[in-house]
Amino acid sequence: FFILPAKSSMGNDEEELLQFVQGVEWDKYEDDDDVIDTLKKIQQRVEEMDDGDEEEDDPDRRAKVVVVGDGAVGKTCLFITYATGKFPEEYVPTVFENYTHETTFKNAPFLLHMWDTAGQEDYDRLRPLSYPGTEVVVLCFSLVNESTFESIRMKWNPEINHYLDGIPKILVGTKLDMREQKITDGALTKYEEITTEEGEDLAKEIGAAAYIETSPLTGKNLNEVFEKVIAAALDSRGEEEEEEVVQKKSSKKKSSKSKKSKSEGEKKPRKKKSSRKKDGESSDKKKRRKDETSEERRERRRKRKEAKEAKEGKSSSRKKRSKTEGDKKERKKKSKRKTTDA
Repeated sequence: FFILPAKSSMGNDEEELLQFVQGVEWDKYEDDDDVIDTLKKIQQRVEEMDDGDEEEDDPDRRAKVVVVGDGAVGKTCLFITYATGKFPEEYVPTVFENYTHETTFKNAPFLLHMWDTAGQEDYDRLRPLSYPGTEVVVLCFSLVNESTFESIRMKWNPEINHYLDGIPKILVGTKLDMREQKITDGALTKYEEITTEEGEDLAKEIGAAAYIETSPLTGKNLNEVFEKVIAAALDSRGEEEEEEVVQKKSSKKKSSKSKKSKSEGEKKPRKKKSSRKKDGESSDKKKRRKDETSEERRERRRKRKEAKEAKEGKSSSRKKRSKTEGDKKERKKKSKRKTTDA
């Protein structure tokens, strides 16, 4: 039924176990269902390990998913039924359990690491220990129990937003078979129904990537739940990569803009100051002229005219002075010539 390791790689306890396995007459137990089931599990485990040795897992084709919700809503049944194909008959409250299941998504293998958590308040402090590395969260409530529905809004969504902010969420309504048959939840005395519309509204409210109603007992929509989980994980990775590219581009643009504005800013301030100064002076002059009376305006014009005439008079006197000085020099030259001729 299974492959045994070589003796050289085994310890004393393992060698004794090997001897025991080899010494058992397995034909005697062909009709023992428990023995056959155990051997099948061993065979499956060994084959999985052999496949892992031959081909390493692609990190892009695996994801960690965590399920949360009130106790007894069907979280464990959701995982176990999906992973094993069998619905668990007995209810055993979960503390922490994790399962690994290989499935196929878009014609390629995909490995799901599924983490089951306890919904009871006694484990509120321990539960966050299972959150690191989570890529998708499944929030479960019972479709025939209103308090579990309200707990999504009041407890589970706030907790996930606190510890796993930004992680994709899938909202799942369980026990669909009980709602279809209008069966009362075992913990209640009356039938309480959550409609599809109410579930969809809550999904929008908490920002869930998808809302699905399922029944692990009948298997209805069970595969769809985990298809949505895988799709959400892959979409999230794609958005993160795209966001990183956008951030890099925007940071480059900002740095180039800041450099350009800095260089332009060094040149412009002086021009701005002078223009502001001129604008201020001209506006002050306009204001003063507007407030002048007619007499003050005439007086201002008269003074301007006198100043202009005085300026012209100075320039003319300078010209006369320069002309007389030139005449004197010319007379001196002539007198010198006469004396030399004599």
